[in-house]
Amino acid sequence: MTIGHSPPLPTYSQECIREARALHMPDLSGVPSEEYPFRDCFIGVDDVADLNDAATLFEEAQRLFSQAFTRFRADLSQCEVELQKTSDEGKALKLLCSQKKEELEDLRADQAKARKNEAELDKQLQQKLDRIELI
Repeated sequence: MTIGHSPPLPTYSQECIREARALHMPDLSGVPSEEYPFRDCFIGVDDVADLNDAATLFEEAQRLFSQAFTRFRADLSQCEVELQKTSDEGKALKLLCSQKKEELEDLRADQAKARKNEAELDKQLQQKLDRIELI
């Protein structure tokens, strides 16, 4: 099974980036923390510096995603190899089992013939012993 290239990550135009930079954080100073539980997450955030950091973080996230996806594909390939090996072993065992079953059937048929021959020989021997006793 072959897996194609990883899906492309989203890209953003310069206009989208400018719009994002133009956005400002809302003033959360008047909102009690009970009503806005994430308020503490944004204390001390510098809008301009953090947008550049966000771009850097996004690029790092893309890189890490790409690495993780590459590792996943390698792991998947290894699993496929192991699955094929196990499948081949299973097929070989099935074939061996069927051969052994045929051998067992042949041995049982030979055993039945041998018992039949033994019974006939016993009968013949008994007849000869009976004749000898009569004499």
